[in-house]
Amino acid sequence: MKHSRIDIMVDLETIGLGDQYPVIQIGAIAFDLSSGSPVAAPFNERVYLLSDVLVSADTLRWWVKDEGRRNTFAKILCERADRSESSAFEAFDEWIHELAVDHCTNGLNGLHLWSNGIAFDSKILKTKFEQFGLTWPIHYRNDRDMRTLLDPYLALTGQTYEEVKIKANNAVHQEEHEALSDCQAQIWLVSQAWRTLTHIPGSCQTL
Repeated sequence: MKHSRIDIMVDLETIGLGDQYPVIQIGAIAFDLSSGSPVAAPFNERVYLLSDVLVSADTLRWWVKDEGRRNTFAKILCERADRSESSAFEAFDEWIHELAVDHCTNGLNGLHLWSNGIAFDSKILKTKFEQFGLTWPIHYRNDRDMRTLLDPYLALTGQTYEEVKIKANNAVHQEEHEALSDCQAQIWLVSQAWRTLTHIPGSCQTL
């Protein structure tokens, strides 16, 4: 089945807050905005790190300070990863184009890219695409920011961001800071907010 519009949630795990640091995992899920249901196979690639990569000491301390994050970090780094960073981004580019051809009647113009703050994930993605000689496939009008959508939703429902984040984590049994798991929780939040703000019946009525 093809859709006129497909939304994509993307999440990156890195070893530094700037785009000069390596990405160690790319997770992305194509989904239906109203239902939150996936519309294609997800993308999930872990990156094999070379020995001479640039690493942020502050970010490393952040990863290992908490037991849950530390376990996730070890899983990302130690489980088999065959792709280099450039190869992972080439695969992600290919996944996006296949999604546009196989699942979207409007092609690349029908793809909308969501992230938890466009100043981080989307910015890094665009920089890495340029770094590896890839053309950014998402139309500039189709960048979406989860936090912006959540602002009116939180104001309308009287909830805090931390409260709805806990609900999302519980709903999808999230493994925090594992990219694909983060995507699932963020999709749950976006879909709940979208249905509430557009008055589409759904499970958001139980919140």
